[in-house]
Amino acid sequence: MSERTYLEVEDLEVYRRLCLLHIDVCALTHVWPVEERFELGSQVRRSSNSSPAQLAEKNDDRHVRNKIEGVNRSRGEAGETIHHLYMALLKQYISDQIYATFRMRYTALGL
Repeated sequence: MSERTYLEVEDLEVYRRLCLLHIDVCALTHVWPVEERFELGSQVRRSSNSSPAQLAEKNDDRHVRNKIEGVNRSRGEAGETIHHLYMALLKQYISDQIYATFRMRYTALGL
């Protein structure tokens, strides 16, 4: 049996942290007003899940440029998630502190 020459997606710290962020975003949105759970809440949940999904999709790709594309897409989804959380802040569904914490957690990933 040959030894692996690449990391599985679950080995990537950024992937694991993005997955945990998605779980936390989901928990956050489930206390928003009912009408927003299926509007803004759905959007932020989908973008927060798409960020690690983009890394997973391109991780096994043999071409470096495609892996980079996955990272760039993941970064875009993280930015979209931050935007949706900012809208939640403006609508007063979350506090300044919660927004700042999530924003810091996303930006700390260096995507």
